[in-house]
Amino acid sequence: MPKEITHIKKLIDCESRLNDFYNICKEGMNDKLGAILFQFPPSYAFSKEKLGAILGILNYDFKNVVEFRHESWWNDEVWNAFKANNITFCSVSHPNLPQTIFKDFPMLYIRFHGIPRLFHSSYSTKELQHINHKIQSKKGFVYFNNTASEAGILNALELKRMTV
Repeated sequence: MPKEITHIKKLIDCESRLNDFYNICKEGMNDKLGAILFQFPPSYAFSKEKLGAILGILNYDFKNVVEFRHESWWNDEVWNAFKANNITFCSVSHPNLPQTIFKDFPMLYIRFHGIPRLFHSSYSTKELQHINHKIQSKKGFVYFNNTASEAGILNALELKRMTV
């Protein structure tokens, strides 16, 4: 989802833009579209109103994944609402967030951002083996966003070798 919708407008007064984006994805990607990722900024803290806004604006004809960067979203109210509405809570590897690998949502969706140094740090073979063991039987998406150097590419290739 464009940053304008999630970071700038934070879902407020953007129904038309959001629907346009969904339609472009459907027309352009069609059956190749895996999921739509909504990534919110670290300042976007949990509230019942924000949770309601998310639930009320998503197009449920798509596989929706929501990535939060504020720890307040790690709670049962959010998880239960997402599960009830077939929304995936994105697992994130981020220096300031819980390192939970969520496997009981509609799909597995993980984003590795780098720890301890955001976007820079590489994951060790041992860390990748641990992750691979946890996700072995699940289908889904794993993204490496520790791309300020070659770390993301090397980590992705190493994890891919482990899964073959």
